[in-house]
Amino acid sequence: MKTFWLIFLGIVSCAGLVPAQDCIDYHLKSCPRLEPNPYTVVPEGSQSSLLKRGEKFELSFKILQGRDYRITLCSNMYNGEVVLQLYDVDENGLLLYDNTQNEQSQAFEFQVFNNRRVRAVVSLAPQKESTKKNTGLLIEKQPRDCVGLLLETMVTRK
Repeated sequence: MKTFWLIFLGIVSCAGLVPAQDCIDYHLKSCPRLEPNPYTVVPEGSQSSLLKRGEKFELSFKILQGRDYRITLCSNMYNGEVVLQLYDVDENGLLLYDNTQNEQSQAFEFQVFNNRRVRAVVSLAPQKESTKKNTGLLIEKQPRDCVGLLLETMVTRK
């Protein structure tokens, strides 16, 4: 009987890892991409994470002079609710872009005139109303979903 429970717990433990493992390359599989062409590259700086409301992930990357960039945000469950803030690491954390000031756009295209190190903070928009069910002893668990940031770049056309 002990063996049964050990096997059962092992299966349940592994089943809990599947969503997290599927989330590793979520941005490459699920975010809308630019038209495929040989000049578009996905540099380091793209990432996905399993999030619920109130959680965030941060990543840093370099943006280079003379290149066009596109950042695309994606999530199945929280489509259109992903918040992106870009900070200039070289300028003491100067806020460069905040999609809440741009109707929470899930895609952002820009050109770079000077090389910069950028810190991206990706989070979920806060819930408008508390819809958690609380029965005193039990609180409904908030759902988690993969949230992806896809960074694409190509040489600026002249």
